Amino acid sequence: MAARAWESELIQTYFIAARDRIKIGKSSQVDVRFKTFATVSAEPLKILLVLDGDHEQDLHQRFHADHIRGEWFMLSQAIKDFIKNPVVIPKPQLPLPPRRRMTRLEFERKDRKLSQRVLASLCHLHQPILSQIERGIRTPTTEQLQHLSEVLHVQASELLKDVVIK
Repeated sequence: MAARAWESELIQTYFIAARDRIKIGKSSQVDVRFKTFATVSAEPLKILLVLDGDHEQDLHQRFHADHIRGEWFMLSQAIKDFIKNPVVIPKPQLPLPPRRRMTRLEFERKDRKLSQRVLASLCHLHQPILSQIERGIRTPTTEQLQHLSEVLHVQASELLKDVVIK
């Protein structure tokens, strides 16, 4: 599959000042983005800093106390200090999400896009009871298990086994 033009370009994070406000955003073409803002802005704009990489979300979180709206922030002392000495902490490698365990009953219900309420109704159960059975904190009666098996078309002996979802 061929890469789109914008996928192969370097993303940069920029700080654009407009009087006492600052826009912290990202773009693969900061100069074009700046010209677009300058064309529609009633105030003079100035690029204060451009960083290689996508740091927008991290910087928005870092300066959340100065947030005005969207990508706009008050030009606080903390932001001025960062612009003078931009230190970006590399993102740690995140571990893979854990595998999710569920009973075969829950898996089959979700696979058929049935809510607990609908399946419970079809099996003549109350929804909280079905929820407890799915979570393994209640053992179903033989009759309840038979109803579930018939509605889901799965052997009763299979319904309470655990499955692992990647």
